[in-house]
Formats: sequence, structure tokens, C-alpha cells
Amino acid sequence: FAFNQPLASWNVSKVANMADMFDGAVAFVQNLGSWHIDLDSTLIKQANAPGVVGNVYAQNQYLREQNPTYGIGTGGDAGSFNMTGNKLFLTVRPDKVSYNVNITSTGDPGTNNHRMYTIQTPINNPPMAEAGENATVIEGNRLQLNGNASDPNEIDTLSYKWTHNSTLFQLSDDATLTPSFNAPSVSKDTTILFTLNVTDGIENVIDTVFVVVADDGRNLDDDFVTVWRTTTANETITIPTAGSPSSYTVDWGDGTMERNVSAQQKTHQYTDPDDYTVRISGNFHRIHLVGNSDANAAKLQSIEQWGNIRWTNMFSAFQNARNMIYNAEDAPDLSRVQYLNGMFREAHNFNGNISNWDVSNIESMNGMFLGARSFNQSINSWDVSGVR
Repeated sequence: FAFNQPLASWNVSKVANMADMFDGAVAFVQNLGSWHIDLDSTLIKQANAPGVVGNVYAQNQYLREQNPTYGIGTGGDAGSFNMTGNKLFLTVRPDKVSYNVNITSTGDPGTNNHRMYTIQTPINNPPMAEAGENATVIEGNRLQLNGNASDPNEIDTLSYKWTHNSTLFQLSDDATLTPSFNAPSVSKDTTILFTLNVTDGIENVIDTVFVVVADDGRNLDDDFVTVWRTTTANETITIPTAGSPSSYTVDWGDGTMERNVSAQQKTHQYTDPDDYTVRISGNFHRIHLVGNSDANAAKLQSIEQWGNIRWTNMFSAFQNARNMIYNAEDAPDLSRVQYLNGMFREAHNFNGNISNWDVSNIESMNGMFLGARSFNQSINSWDVSGVR
């Protein structure tokens, strides 16, 4: 009847049964302290804080069967923690090495039991970043960046982000240490600065690397240049050529360049929706949008430059390009072209100044502007003596 001694220091983790342990001990009013309480972690990653510190649980099966309820008691750094179910949360960003939290447990045997824990938040050491060695790549070729990162705190989780100072292309895998890209088309050797950002959630460090994109000698004034628009992720555009094209090069405007293309219909997929400038050079002789879908033709936004392409046929070349405008200041080489039939048919927005075209070799213009309802330019200077 008279027993009333403190037992809070007992280790009861292996106890299987406490039935009737204090039966009849009417004087017993001691706090059983940590009997219900244990915490599976007292170390929190700074990078993950505020957040879960660990799980609180009863020390043995018998105590778990008492369905204890856990909470935060007074004292220590009570205001920096809360308890949800059996999860202990640190609610503030760590600003000191250790915190004290009083975890309470309500259940039988004993009520309002508690235990004070010291929660360690180790001093954060910043990560290290290495962007790799400077490099040179010829335009149109692919290059992989070789970044590296480490952290003296093994429990930290690192994340990465590459940026660069060029507007000519985008990195699709910029959250990895080793992204790769197709060197964009350049008119002269161009140096691009790449920056690797590494963070452990608390501190961010950077390192840089220079990549020289070497001009391969192409004259950009010789390119046939158009602008195409995609409106959804992973959308494609198709350039249909018709006939039997020889080898040509396509710079797709997203850092991708394809050489020695000879397909009659060339399709390219873009990761992100945007307007893309497409440059074609080499033995490219014909574009024939009517041979493809109307939806694809509608993606063509403008003709920017004709270049030195020696065209062989303009029959329905830009038919159904209803969104296309005309920004070219040069004129196409039509010396080998006989037919302009349907060239701008249903090109609703076309209203280009084409007065400088040499059409003296053209034999037919049937339906060239049919449905081109915006066209209202003077072509009075054209020599149409050969047109039948």
C-alpha cells in the first residue's frame, strides 16, 4: 500500500507484461517518465528543415497496447516544435546547433509522462561545385558538360541547375550534372559562359566553364530562313520538300542541327512551345506545304530570308500557310522555276513586298494569290512576258 518510489529511470524496452504491477499500491503517484516514450531520430538535416525530426513510439508491445497519446510539453524549446500523431516536427528554420524538446505521453500505466530530448542540427558546411574544363565545339555538333559536386555533410541532399548566357539554344536536362546540347549556328566563333549552381537547401555555390562554339565557315546570308511556332510541349513541325532533294543542312533553332539530310519530308520535335528560327542551307530546292497537313502549314509564321537557294519549283509552296507573314528583303532565285501556281494560295496574312522578284523565266502563275486576302502589293514592275 505504501510504495511510492520514482521509477522514471527504468529501461522497460524489453518488458512483455506489466499486468497488476502496482495493483493495490494506493500510495503510488510517481511520474513514469519515459516509459511510453522513445524517439527514433534526434538529428535533423538542415536542408530538410523545417520538417519531420522523427517518430515517437512506445518502448514495448505492452505499452503500445495502452494507446498512448503524444504531445509537446512545456520547457525547453517547446515553441519550435509540434506533434502530429506520433511525428515530431521542427517548425522553424534551424539557427542553432541544438534544441531541447519535452515530449509528453498520456496513457496507462501513468499519465502525463514526459521525456526531454536534445535535437541536434549540425553546423552546415556548403557543398562544392566543379563545372569542368573549358571546351570547344563546332557549330551543329553535340557536346556534354561534365559537372561534379560533393558535400561534406553526408546527410545533405544536393540539387543542381545549369544556366548559360546564350539566347541561341536551351538545355533540356539542366538539372543534371552532365547535360548535353547541340552547338547552335553562329556567324563567328562565339564563347558561351555556363554556370553550374549546386545547393544543399541552405547554401548555394557556383562554378563556371567557358565553351567556344566554332564557326564552321557557313555564310548565314546564304540560308533559307523561316520562323515556325509550336504551342504545346513536344510538338513537331514538318518541312516537306517534294521531288528528290539532294543533301542539305537544317538548323532547327533549338540548338539542333542536322546535316546531310535528303528526306522528302523532314520532321523535328521541340521540347518547349515557342517560336523557332529554322535555317536551311545546301542543296535544298523546293518546299511544298500543300503536300503536308494544313495544321503543319499553319505553324509557319514568316519567311525571313531566301538566301542562295536555287529553287526549281514553287507550285503550292506556301499554300495554306494562313499565319505566314513576309519579312524577307532579298529575292528568291527563280532562274530555274517555271511554275508559281498556287504559291501563296490561302496564305491569308501574306502581304509581302515582292516587287524585286525576277519572274522573267516564269510560264504559269495560275492561282498564285488565290485566297491570299491580305495581299495588296505592287507587282507592276514584273516581267511577265513569258507567262502563258
